[in-house]
Amino acid sequence: MPNYTQIAIPDQLLEPEITTSPFGLNPGEIKMATGLSGFVQISDMYTHYKEHNKNMVNQEAPQQVQYIFPVKAVEEQDTHLFCPKCSTYLKRNGTRHVKIKHLPYGNIPMVFDVEKQQFVCINPDCGHTEAQEISFKDPSHRITHTCRTFVEDLLKMGLTLKEVSRVSNVDKNIVKEIDKTRLLEKYTVDGAGKKMKPPEEYSPHLGIDEFLLHKGHQYATIIIDLDTGHVLYIAKSKKKQVVYDFMKWVGDDWMKHVEAIACDMNADFEEAFRDKYPDIKVVFDYFHLVKNFNDKVVTEVRKDEFKRLKSEGRDEEAARLKGARFILTSRRETLAKHDLDIGKIINPGSELFNIPVKVRELKLEERYDELIRENKLFFTIDLIKEALHEAYRTTDVDVMKKNIGRIIGICYATENKHFKWFGNLLKNHLHGILTHAGLQLSSGKVEGTNRMIKTIRWQAYGFGDDEYFFLKIMDASRAA
Repeated sequence: MPNYTQIAIPDQLLEPEITTSPFGLNPGEIKMATGLSGFVQISDMYTHYKEHNKNMVNQEAPQQVQYIFPVKAVEEQDTHLFCPKCSTYLKRNGTRHVKIKHLPYGNIPMVFDVEKQQFVCINPDCGHTEAQEISFKDPSHRITHTCRTFVEDLLKMGLTLKEVSRVSNVDKNIVKEIDKTRLLEKYTVDGAGKKMKPPEEYSPHLGIDEFLLHKGHQYATIIIDLDTGHVLYIAKSKKKQVVYDFMKWVGDDWMKHVEAIACDMNADFEEAFRDKYPDIKVVFDYFHLVKNFNDKVVTEVRKDEFKRLKSEGRDEEAARLKGARFILTSRRETLAKHDLDIGKIINPGSELFNIPVKVRELKLEERYDELIRENKLFFTIDLIKEALHEAYRTTDVDVMKKNIGRIIGICYATENKHFKWFGNLLKNHLHGILTHAGLQLSSGKVEGTNRMIKTIRWQAYGFGDDEYFFLKIMDASRAA
């Protein structure tokens, strides 16, 4: 075993620790490029502390560190020589300071304390004054060009205004102004925000739907390209005038390339398209029919049966209908997939919050069979669900017509008002339903866009600026 006391120690290991910088910097300071030009640093950087939140009560307010760099704006030759009003010479009239935010260093904000020259006209009758321009400053805000680009890049990544504000150290309201300006330049003619740019390419398949904009029954309508998922048009209304405005905006030539429209059972939308372009095919897809059936038939029948059983004193049977909506609205294949998870832990629970472990125990398919055995109307629901699924799987119009006719007959035979309502719905929209057999067109992307809209609203805790909200929706549809 070697004797370490006899090993020679290299001389360089005995040298004292370096405590001075060859660049003349103090401990804790670094020399780095900013990527900007148009200024020179005139004194050492210093650290500034400011209270981050002055509204905190009964506790010490945290302090935020800022790096302040005193700089002087560089003057370009042959500038500020003559007065722009009277063409007389300008003379120097002292300096002033302005603070401009730059990219943060890690999580520490960097600020330039810029000294710039002031000028005044020597003509006593004029008295015009102006200040030296700062070449590296954003023209609209007190941030550098590089900082603005950084903010725009974060916004393009999908970060919220609050998240971008925290990362960039730029006020949330300024971030919103930058984002809205970016979107207006991207989607409006000349970036002026007065007129939307029309679509650059034709869209053979369109989808249209309305969504809740504000409480109090205020709706907006979206029209999207079903092939790309891009939102083409948004308007604050759900009346058919929206369709007329859209057709006028894109023009006659563009509309002649549209083959089909997928929509819900909104008669106004269908009527408006057929009014101007009768050759366009209107398609009512599987999703909307099933949604109508679940909401207006299955749910209402379950409620009626629950009330009937309660009125007859059959409380135990009525109690079994509670929580049965999912079972009744799902197809058998879906229930069978859930049953594969019997015994699986679906919630691990928590000792910290006294949450018990939850294990999937109920056999849904078995429960479904019990419900349709016990109730004739529930059995009819099962028949219609399967018949609708089979009808929408076919590409043969005659086969689909036969299947839909069978469903209408079943609905009328029940003599139940909810089923009869659904039978009338199918009968009155038969043409658009049968069109699906030939086109196999779905408005699934429209529903996906509606979910995306809700997500955008939740992330922002609501929008007070509808124009900005609509621009965010259009941009998000292209980023997806």
